[in-house]
Amino acid sequence: MKFFNDQCPDANTLAEFIEGKLLDKEHAHLSTHISGCPDCRDLCAFAAAANAKSRQGKMPQISAGRKKRIQQNIRRERFAMDALQAQWQKFTGKLQDIFNKVESAEVIAAGEEALTLTFASSADTPAAYHWKMQLAVSATAGTSLAIRIRTPKEPSVSGKLIFCGNELAVSNGRAAIAYETLKASFTNPEVAFIFTDNTRVAGFPVL
Repeated sequence: MKFFNDQCPDANTLAEFIEGKLLDKEHAHLSTHISGCPDCRDLCAFAAAANAKSRQGKMPQISAGRKKRIQQNIRRERFAMDALQAQWQKFTGKLQDIFNKVESAEVIAAGEEALTLTFASSADTPAAYHWKMQLAVSATAGTSLAIRIRTPKEPSVSGKLIFCGNELAVSNGRAAIAYETLKASFTNPEVAFIFTDNTRVAGFPVL
């Protein structure tokens, strides 16, 4: 069994973790991953609560039809997660290619824009919390990269941006991240915008 800090474990492995069936080394590796992964933390919390209810005899009886619908919903969620993972892999592959070109001087001229990254909230996000960000990656390494955040209601919104796991302050629709910081963390899929009312809305790469 292998664990990778940047890759979520499957459902069976998470179940074994919750039930305490993993070896100490495996448990330690997975604990490290879960500590930095909001999705896995949520799944573990949900499963642990369900297990507690089951042990106390509080789980409601589920009809065969409802059980089938639940299973179908789980399959749909799993397909959606797989699609998002594939989308993220395309994004990181594209960005890695840009890093390689910048660092091998395969650029036309210093200061030119090499790539514009776009992230946005999902289509099913409530209208009041839609957001979109664009980050221009220049062809010059080592510089601070400018980020622009917009929402339908507030073109110059303020709040916090979690980008590749880094917390960035957003003021009047603007933030920044150092080139080296992005290079070191671009495989971290944690992206979200935190509004001034503390509502956190996840963001996804727009390819």
